[in-house]
Amino acid sequence: FIDSNAVVKTVNDCYLFDGKEIPEFALTDISGKEVTIHCHYRFIGELTPTMKELLETIRPMAEVTKQLSEKNDELERENQHLLEENTRLDHTLKTTTNRYCTLLESDEWTIKHRLGRRKKKTSKKIQEKELSICIDEKIWDAETKILKIIGWGIANSDRQPLSYKLSADQSPFFEAIPVSRDEVNQAEQLAKGTEAGFELRILCEQERSFLVEAVAQNGQSWIIEM
Repeated sequence: FIDSNAVVKTVNDCYLFDGKEIPEFALTDISGKEVTIHCHYRFIGELTPTMKELLETIRPMAEVTKQLSEKNDELERENQHLLEENTRLDHTLKTTTNRYCTLLESDEWTIKHRLGRRKKKTSKKIQEKELSICIDEKIWDAETKILKIIGWGIANSDRQPLSYKLSADQSPFFEAIPVSRDEVNQAEQLAKGTEAGFELRILCEQERSFLVEAVAQNGQSWIIEM
């Protein structure tokens, strides 16, 4: 935990200065600790020509070594950051993929038509015939108590974005933010700038499912469990 401007530092904590700078020692990680330092001067005086020549050679090498050490530390920090970011992205990808597959292949979604009675159909068939909707991600913030539901949806009848509503008895706060997503517009062949994407924000004490009403521009609507 000792750093200095010495030209040479040996393994047994012997420091050699060339006399061109005032000797300096920097101590770190000693906050709240009792420290006792003993210094023994083994040599004070003019250096021999050979020693001066040696120090002139060592000093640039020591500086290069220091720079390489600092660069190595920086690369290690960047590598650790990349590993953490990769782990986070991998988790998000798995969560999104699992959620998408669940929505398409299971009965987790409950979609009911609100205009008269209809025969029961699977959510996948209703989705294919009347609307296209996808949930990419659900994120619940334990501090703000806000659940974010991110995805996109359109009515297949007019290929226009859906709007979203939530009954007040489910949550005192609900916000639906339309988002333009280029990848969705391209995949679904929608006009540039179409805001088919959405971010729903719901206040809740813990992550859970909600019955969200998706409404087409012609007034047709569905209740979707998200």
